[in-house]
Amino acid sequence: MFRKVGDKLMMAAAAKSGLVCPDCGAKTEVLPQSGSDVLTCPSCGSKASASEWSAREVEGMRAGRADSPPASTKIRKEGDGLGGVVWHIPASGKFGFFLLFAVFWLGITIMVSSGFLFAFLGGEKIKGDMPEWVLIPFFSIFYLVGFGMLYAGIRQKYMKHRLTVSGAGVTLRKELLGRTREKMLAADTLKSVTQAVFYSENYTPVYGIQIKGETGKIRFGSSLTIDEKAWLVADIHEVLFGAKVQAFHEGGERGNGKGVFSILIPGYGKHSWVGASLLSIMGIGFFIFGIIVIADDPSPQHSESDSVFAVLPRLFDRLDSVFLAFWSFISACFVIGGLVWLFILFRSHGSERRIEGNTALVSISTYRRGLVLKDESYPRNSIYAVRSSVSGSSNDKSMKRVELISEEKAIRLVSWLDGDQADDLVTELRAALGL
Repeated sequence: MFRKVGDKLMMAAAAKSGLVCPDCGAKTEVLPQSGSDVLTCPSCGSKASASEWSAREVEGMRAGRADSPPASTKIRKEGDGLGGVVWHIPASGKFGFFLLFAVFWLGITIMVSSGFLFAFLGGEKIKGDMPEWVLIPFFSIFYLVGFGMLYAGIRQKYMKHRLTVSGAGVTLRKELLGRTREKMLAADTLKSVTQAVFYSENYTPVYGIQIKGETGKIRFGSSLTIDEKAWLVADIHEVLFGAKVQAFHEGGERGNGKGVFSILIPGYGKHSWVGASLLSIMGIGFFIFGIIVIADDPSPQHSESDSVFAVLPRLFDRLDSVFLAFWSFISACFVIGGLVWLFILFRSHGSERRIEGNTALVSISTYRRGLVLKDESYPRNSIYAVRSSVSGSSNDKSMKRVELISEEKAIRLVSWLDGDQADDLVTELRAALGL
């Protein structure tokens, strides 16, 4: 039910902004009926679900093509003379969010702390029982935050990067105001090249480039444009892992895959139970606090003879400010959201979902104690691709959906999964299906 409501809202938003191909960025005026409809890009020919098409415009992130660098990019790609490839990424030079916020934050902090300093020099006392030395650690926290943001802003504005891919592995060299630092991942440990959420700005996730290995990660490029990130990820991926056969319309053929396979679809982890419980508890706590505040508000008393219909309108008079009404509404939303989330978790507790296949069929089965609760089967040769796309973020970490793409319908396997787990699931499914 919730997915259908979400799909309708997503399609309504897409009707206003248009749908964007997740692979090449081309737009289409076609408006699908639901998020599970499969759209074919008229420009590059790739196929993906309508949910993925509609999400790319909002996310500020999309996939790119290795052979299509942005016309305006200043990134320079060249060989290193030893068979490797080097990308020179100049400093952004942008007066970005971090610098702007740091200047504002430090300006306010300096003004306030200076006011207290001048008061001390003038012999004035602080009102209350608080000792004067407490102000030193208090303002130190604000200065640390301000200078931390200032450093982040300077890094974003002036730092240069040089990424080198060679037979030994991947090396990222960072240069800031004459100082350099390098990090390397060995070639035999490399696993993926993706866009990942680095931080949020005005409640919007900001993506950067992440190269993941078994022994660590290399992260850079949050200040690049959306088109530069899309192209660079595709280009680095092709250099590292080679071009993949992605679609039948490009003349590709299926690999052998596995004749029979059974792959567990990851479900809700412990963090989901913790999150749902905390959401419910926070909502109840906020609601009780609001009720206490409202109850403490002096209001005219009503006699017992007053009818219910006379008293009810007066209850709303106790909300003596818009803030209290808004507080109550948000608290109720927290409680309802947490309880619904817990209900979904309880329903799925003790069960597992698997995608299983043989030479003829691919099945998505739900098991509990060895018994099949639900089973959906599709012809194996109708599965066109396996795709993952960002469905949101949690604690500045990308969460993804994973879908099987057939000729006409996207089959949703999971809607909210840790990005790394989702990428691993896609890799395993592609190998099993020979895609």
